[in-house]
Amino acid sequence: MRTLSDNIHSAMLATAASLVFTINDGLMKYILAEFDLFVSLAIRGLFAVPMLVFFYLYEKNLFVRLSRRDSLLLCGRAAGEMGLTYCLLTALIQMPLATLTALLQSSPLFLSLVAFIFFGERFGWRRWVTLGVGYLGVLIIIRPSETVPLSAALFGLATVIFIVIRDCLARLLSDEVPTLLPAFVNVIAVMIFAFVMTSATPHSWSMGSWSHMMIGAYFGAAITIIVANMLIVGMMRKGDIGFVSQFRYSAILFSLIAGYLMFDEWPDMPTFFGAVLIIGAGLYSFYRERKHQSKTAGA
Repeated sequence: MRTLSDNIHSAMLATAASLVFTINDGLMKYILAEFDLFVSLAIRGLFAVPMLVFFYLYEKNLFVRLSRRDSLLLCGRAAGEMGLTYCLLTALIQMPLATLTALLQSSPLFLSLVAFIFFGERFGWRRWVTLGVGYLGVLIIIRPSETVPLSAALFGLATVIFIVIRDCLARLLSDEVPTLLPAFVNVIAVMIFAFVMTSATPHSWSMGSWSHMMIGAYFGAAITIIVANMLIVGMMRKGDIGFVSQFRYSAILFSLIAGYLMFDEWPDMPTFFGAVLIIGAGLYSFYRERKHQSKTAGA
């Protein structure tokens, strides 16, 4: 049974994860203005892997015996992370940071749909109306416009699906899996995937120019992707998913600030309206779930 302290701890991890992921996305958007997507991922991996090895050596936890179930879950998360990373960065190249972040906040709504389809969770009419309002917000955000082409919107939606898969698999990992291990597996998998893809276009390595700012961006992106993965795993292991999910909406505030300061981006009013619908639907779903749980406990 989840305790109040578990929920508070997970809420703090969720807010921190939102901030760190936003910083990583901002740094990668900066890098992708100069470098090819797969080259950027490969170089970020080369920066990140030595750091991960150092952390492992520091914790003296380099070799861990895993169950078959945990091994399969880690492989599934790694495959999902490859798809997530590709779709996320492809969308990020084409659309403002805050707009994409607002779209990604619809993941709890899609998680609810997964619970209905695959886990037999029953919804009342209010819950269905709430989900409909949230999905309307998604449609408003992904509408084709000057700042959001249709291709970018579709990649953004695909990213949401991969986020749901990643978070569900993280929830199923046993406590025997060290928090650092999923991050290590994901970073290695994405780096190998990037190197394989760059082998098809060797000329892409000649693109981009190096500077102290660019080296710093790669270093920061490597650090933040490691920390963000660790925070996600820790967040999903403790606390109620419904309670924790609402704190991920802080990413919209962080992305608004980062987008304005780094890229002079500011979403238009329809995007703001769509984001409000998504956040409102998410918070109301949380409220209804809490009310339902209180009635069940009192019965």
